Amino acid sequence: NPKAVAARVARRTYGIGTRHPFKEGVHKSDRRIYNEERKAYYASNCISVFVKAKDSIGCDHKVTRSFDVIKSDQTELTFPIFSCLHREPIHSDEDGVRKEGQLKVSAPGSGIDRSATVTMLFGRTQITVVATNQAGEKVETKLQFLAVDKAGQVSGSGLLAV
Repeated sequence: NPKAVAARVARRTYGIGTRHPFKEGVHKSDRRIYNEERKAYYASNCISVFVKAKDSIGCDHKVTRSFDVIKSDQTELTFPIFSCLHREPIHSDEDGVRKEGQLKVSAPGSGIDRSATVTMLFGRTQITVVATNQAGEKVETKLQFLAVDKAGQVSGSGLLAV
């Protein structure tokens, strides 16, 4: 019974691949991209963290974040889902970061004032990830909590009961 446990401790950090406003000294310089439509520099291949490794997570813990389109003619938003053992990943190509899955949701309309939300629901034996666009269309996937040891062997779950 997954609800028999009041809280769990995340073994891994989980997040979504995105672009962040570029910060000198934080982001790798080769990740710097200028967005003409937004008149700003962004860092590519970043991770927006939803839960950090070693965080205590209550049953049905939910985190929602909003993400904007990058270009005015963009027709869909793609959300790669990443995990790693360290608490503060910056870029998705860092050592130990692995891609767990991906969601795509349509981006109806035009212009840069469009967005979608991504919700991660934690606290049970899996993570449910839902992307919702401004028209209310939803795409969902589920990730099993599986731990991978240093030798690459799958064992146990990605959460520890407390």
